[in-house]
Amino acid sequence: MENNELSIAYAEVYEILSFMEPKYIDKIPLKLMELFREEKLKDYKPNIEPTIPLDEQKLQKKTLIILAMLNINYWCEDENEKKTDIEKIIVDNKTVIYSIVFYACSLAIGTVLYRLLQSSALDSVLKPSNANFSKLFSQNICNYLSLFLITVFLAFCLIGYGLINIIPCVIGIQVGMKAAYFYINYQAKGVGYTILMIAPFAALFLTVLIFVIQTSSNMSKQIVDITKNNLDYKLEVKPTLRKFLIYGLIIIAFSGVCALIETLLKSVVTI
Repeated sequence: MENNELSIAYAEVYEILSFMEPKYIDKIPLKLMELFREEKLKDYKPNIEPTIPLDEQKLQKKTLIILAMLNINYWCEDENEKKTDIEKIIVDNKTVIYSIVFYACSLAIGTVLYRLLQSSALDSVLKPSNANFSKLFSQNICNYLSLFLITVFLAFCLIGYGLINIIPCVIGIQVGMKAAYFYINYQAKGVGYTILMIAPFAALFLTVLIFVIQTSSNMSKQIVDITKNNLDYKLEVKPTLRKFLIYGLIIIAFSGVCALIETLLKSVVTI
């Protein structure tokens, strides 16, 4: 899905460049132009209207990011304009940035919380499970889908975009507490176990969830704008629901893959 979106963006960028003057094309490295041409989605025909500003056309977000980077690296000669373009990229991707920052901070909070709350009861919750594949799969489904469904619910709330960053915080605290548990109780062996059995799965899940958070945040902001400004605007819900369905299926598949890998690795990696 991610590769498909990037291929569509390449196709849109390549089409936009075809309308530009040669002096701009000449500044772009040939290898980069070849990348756009070779990796663009071949059966996709971008609907670009040269007389309409790009920010008023329905372009992929990645298309706008690529164009902004081309402007910064090859076309823009004004330092102030470069700074503005960089700020725009940051603003356009602030949901992703916030999610990563909140997750990183929550990792530290999780380790501190474990030290403060350390007890045999807490250790029994955090210690590795000896469950088989089906039980691990069920546990993953419950854990991952619960966070996913909360994120989807926040998409249709007026305050959803403000609360959405609680989700990466929850993941960060959970991973931080587990990492602290393994380090304190098993030292170097615990660090190795965390790197092999916890960190990769948490990072992959967070990556998928960031896309869900971004979609949810955008929908919630649209609802706020329509409500606050009394706009006579029909909210397009179907494309968002379609994205949520795809993300949900990915998370279910991810839960199964994680359970399978964890089951297989248990015979090799022990603690």
